[in-house]
Amino acid sequence: MSSHEREVVQRGLWFEEFETGVRYLHRPGRTITEADNVLFTTLTMNTQALHLDAAFSDALPPFNQRLVNSMFTL
Repeated sequence: MSSHEREVVQRGLWFEEFETGVRYLHRPGRTITEADNVLFTTLTMNTQALHLDAAFSDALPPFNQRLVNSMFTL
């Protein structure tokens, strides 16, 4: 991070309140686990093998592992 970059630690901003060049730190943080990913993927009926099938996704570069469902990260 450069010395002129500003950081903001808070939650609950509207889109219009975001400023260009500001780094927003989100608290509280939480690690997404394999169980979180599998549960969300099955609850949303997203049967994409990249999220569920370890053998399938382990064989695919560049990540070579299951990917977190992007809707969960949203």
